Amino acid sequence: MMKATKHCQIRQKQRNVSNPVIALALSCGTNIKNSDKVVLKKAEVEGLYNCLVDLMKQLERG
Repeated sequence: MMKATKHCQIRQKQRNVSNPVIALALSCGTNIKNSDKVVLKKAEVEGLYNCLVDLMKQLERG
């Protein structure tokens, strides 16, 4: 897993982004070419959301 840079931590505070979102981006995000930035693409977020919804449905049934 990548580490958050000092710049990332400053932006996180400015934009009021929670630590779990940063951890998610660092573990599941995509590196931007020729940059130290990591982003969560819309398709990745939708995929994670759908997996969580399916898991919640299974847990409710079980």
